[in-house]
Amino acid sequence: MVTGTHEPGSEAKIRPFTPADAATIAEIDGATRGKEARPAEVWHAYFQHSANNGGVALVLEFGDKLVGYLASPPVPGIPNCHILVGSMLPAYRGQGLSTMLLKETLQRLSGEKRRVLVRSELDEPDFISFLEKNGFQIQHRDLHLQLDSLENLPDVKIPPGMLRFPYQQDRDEAEFIRYHTLAFEQQPRFQQYTLADVKAEVDENFLDTDILLLQTEAGEPVGFVWSILRGETVQIEPLGVSPNWRGKGMGELLLYLGLEYGRKRGATQAELWTSEDNIVSLKLYRKAGFRVVGGFAIYYIDLK
Repeated sequence: MVTGTHEPGSEAKIRPFTPADAATIAEIDGATRGKEARPAEVWHAYFQHSANNGGVALVLEFGDKLVGYLASPPVPGIPNCHILVGSMLPAYRGQGLSTMLLKETLQRLSGEKRRVLVRSELDEPDFISFLEKNGFQIQHRDLHLQLDSLENLPDVKIPPGMLRFPYQQDRDEAEFIRYHTLAFEQQPRFQQYTLADVKAEVDENFLDTDILLLQTEAGEPVGFVWSILRGETVQIEPLGVSPNWRGKGMGELLLYLGLEYGRKRGATQAELWTSEDNIVSLKLYRKAGFRVVGGFAIYYIDLK
């Protein structure tokens, strides 16, 4: 059982992750993230993925206790870019241990040109201050939006001349990637999905109909929406429209089709994320009744 009791004379030690650490990392995750904590097997796979793909997977021991961890898996679709994921037990913060672990990780990642990202909730000023003191800069902010009720959705239908592509799992992942690339490749922070990325998003609740690919009868991609059911909440993400069909109401159509599908599967509310500088999407979501309930910031540091 993880505790937060200090031992006089104990020394901090940083070492590589081993499979035996996964259970303790899960306990630390539970102590800091509560209900959103991930199980040990997920952490095992996550750290192995980081270590096997050019990243770092480290733990910090204080005395004989494992009290913190940090991994830096690669960011899908962006070469030489890694994201840091880690935590420190609250009782061990404020003693320079987090800084020690961060600096060791950045040192091990240095030696080639890389960008390292960190995600911070917007309501974490102490953590943001910690990042800035260690040389990180703001890249962008994403907003978390929520729609409290799905009771009064407008009745929308796929218009004449268009049809739904009959998506099938383990067959059409590449087609989804094509639609996603068409919609977002011109954006400055575009991250291209890989087949492994798409499959990793699929859980035991996934149905082929969760992904709606909209096209013309001639087969031209119009747009897509992925409706992810999480309990009584439907997460609309991602949603995109092909360049030739923007400004024609397709984003609104796809949004409501995704929400209606979520409602049919038992969802009573909806959520999504979008960048705060995506003015067009924010206007659409607010028009549909979504409100901002939180968000996060992405900070970065460039290594040489």
